[in-house]
Parts: sequence; C-alpha cells; structure tokens
Amino acid sequence: MFLKWLHKDKTVPKALLPRRFTRLNRVLSVRSKDLRTHRATTRDISLSGLKLVTSENLEPRRALELIIDLECGLEPAKAEGVVVWTNQETREAGIVFSHVPGPDLERIQRFIASIENTRRKVLKD
Repeated sequence: MFLKWLHKDKTVPKALLPRRFTRLNRVLSVRSKDLRTHRATTRDISLSGLKLVTSENLEPRRALELIIDLECGLEPAKAEGVVVWTNQETREAGIVFSHVPGPDLERIQRFIASIENTRRKVLKD
C-alpha cells in the first residue's frame, strides 16, 4: 500500500522510488536499423528498459527498434523503445521499452532470472 502511494505522490523525486523490476548489470550486443552504426551495447537491462551505449548521441523521445542479443543460448529479443534520458559525454542513453512481444519479454525475463540465479548460487557457495 505504501509503495502504491509513494509512486502516486508527485512530490517524491523519481530517483528515490524503488524499481519495479530487477536491473541486471550486463554488457550485451544490440542491433538497430535506427542507429547509424546499426550496433550498440547495453550497460544494464531490466524488463522495463535498458541503458544503451552507442557511438552516436541520441536525443530524448527518439523511438528505436532493438534486437538484443541475449546469452544463455536464448534467441535474440526484439523490443521497441524510447530514449528517456541521455548523457552526451558517455554516449549513454536510458531506453524505456514501449512494446516487447510476449515471447521476447519472456526470453528477457528468463535471461535475467538465469543470471541472477547463477549469481546467488555462487554467492551461496
């Protein structure tokens, strides 16, 4: 109940809100016809978006079609996203997913869960 209220309270800075999805710090290859070089990498990924690193500066509100090369023997995931923030110095951009087909979202979820489970197992041992 408290978290629901917290998210609705417009006076609370977004940076202080808890994340809805696990964010996995991982470098993955990303392809997109919407980028000049057609290639980029991630810094992190979650079910709601990713941090993209590219050789070009992206502008906020720019729409992108992405193909994310997942590991763990999974097929690449297709996603549509929108740039929500950029850092011109590091050429990083925050991308929020606007549409991810169900099977692709499931693959991203399995990928994140697989890495997290492996990480927990290593820490436990």
